[in-house]
Amino acid sequence: LQRQFHDRVTYDYLGHRFLYFDSQGALAWENLMRAGYDQGCWLAGVEACAKKLVDDGLIGKKRGLDLISLGPGEAAKEALVAARIAALGLPWFTVALVDVSIPLLVSGAKACRKKASQVLPFCADFEEGPLSFLKRLPTEHHDGARLVAMLGNVFGNVRDEEVLMNERLSKMLRPNDLLWLEVALRLERVEDDPLFRMTLPARGELTAPEANRRLLLEGPYRRWESAHGRRPSDMHTRVWVREDDDTSRVPGSINFCHDLVFEEQRRACTMLYSRRYQVAGLSRWLQGFGFSVDAVVPVEDSQKRTRVVHLVARKR
Repeated sequence: LQRQFHDRVTYDYLGHRFLYFDSQGALAWENLMRAGYDQGCWLAGVEACAKKLVDDGLIGKKRGLDLISLGPGEAAKEALVAARIAALGLPWFTVALVDVSIPLLVSGAKACRKKASQVLPFCADFEEGPLSFLKRLPTEHHDGARLVAMLGNVFGNVRDEEVLMNERLSKMLRPNDLLWLEVALRLERVEDDPLFRMTLPARGELTAPEANRRLLLEGPYRRWESAHGRRPSDMHTRVWVREDDDTSRVPGSINFCHDLVFEEQRRACTMLYSRRYQVAGLSRWLQGFGFSVDAVVPVEDSQKRTRVVHLVARKR
């Protein structure tokens, strides 16, 4: 990943995998989660969706299960899911955590091992790297189901949802396996989205989440400059809304694109896509890839606004 960053640093797109793969990035990510991010609401939403999976019988009790989480970060959500599923008493149950950040994988694995007996942390790039971790899953050799989870809007952060579906998820999911997506919702007024404030010209002090987000976005480039003895660039973060283009292919979605702008070089590169979705548009899009949506769980933030939704879809 360090070599890749060096090779791509002059491109127009870098991507979210470079934000937290090292220890300083991981710390910035954890600070973002802790500082006014409504994480308590999102954890409660995951708990509610996990309960629905169990109560509605979407997870069968006669077969083993691999829970495969792509981009779990510190895995607080996965630990909640693991506790709920472990209580079912399945023949066997494995939690597989797939992330590029070793520091976050270590802490995430510790959290999940308190809830499930078999936890497999894999340092892997599920978006572009080899998928060799699939060969080490129990479902590769024994009869069982897979539940692939992308929580925390990880699905909305990838470069291309269609490529992810065609080249990645198609290799992870077999008929009757489940895909669990937690995504941010597109609000009726884009101005009501908390990220919209960051699209406006700087006005006064940044909030704690905004400051941590800027540190997270600029950190990889600043560390790269320091490692190469370069003078710090005149750089700032730009967030802008993109719609109806190659960055937001799911019908009804919009993309809060996060760029690093280099004034002296007169160029910009993208560090992060952060999409918002409409439930109907995303459901139809999933159906086009051979999925049926079995569960939809909306989640409110601390101000009682529905801002997140969980969709659980079954591969036909």
